[in-house]
Amino acid sequence: DYFRDFIWTYWVDWYLTDSRYMTIDNKPVINLYLYNNFVDQVGGGSKDKAKEAIEFMDAECKKLGYDGVIILFCDNLANAQRARDIKSIGADAVISYTLGEMSYDAQYQKDGMNKYFDLGDGGGVTFLPSIGVGFNDIGWTETRTPLASLEEHTEALRWAKEEYMPKVAKKEKQDWMGKFVISNTWNEYGEGHYLMPSNLNKFGYLDDARSLFSS
Repeated sequence: DYFRDFIWTYWVDWYLTDSRYMTIDNKPVINLYLYNNFVDQVGGGSKDKAKEAIEFMDAECKKLGYDGVIILFCDNLANAQRARDIKSIGADAVISYTLGEMSYDAQYQKDGMNKYFDLGDGGGVTFLPSIGVGFNDIGWTETRTPLASLEEHTEALRWAKEEYMPKVAKKEKQDWMGKFVISNTWNEYGEGHYLMPSNLNKFGYLDDARSLFSS
């Protein structure tokens, strides 16, 4: 099995045995890009095989001294069935890589995340708050689109903290899920969405997050 014999052993050697690797409640957080890719490439097109792969990762992490594994999929949910399918193979939650070129607008982000939450609310996987700053991929499309102002970014973060995260906490039994928010990305300058300080807003995006989420 290529995944178990090569990819997984590489992950263990280079990531999961590194004390700096991100964990929550003594579980490493593994974020997988796109549900369909995982089912096709790891499960050979079979949801059952994909589920077995996640069960394998959980068991192997326990052998390494962890209490299991947290599996996230980076996947903008197409429909409620996709949310149920992702849940059925053992994923804990989904996040977004980007909500697209309009995600510089706080209300657009709120509407998008509420839609994804509702898609998973009927027995499907939960969409965790994924705060972006836009998607100015001028290097690819030769078309410039805006990035979020500090005011729009702050509004989206405050809404995630005060409104979205509490409803995640109400739905999910795992305590960490109601405390989780992700921002995308650190330094993706090519695709034009980044938190890293730049001439655009200096340290502003980071200061926004610090003011709302640190004590």
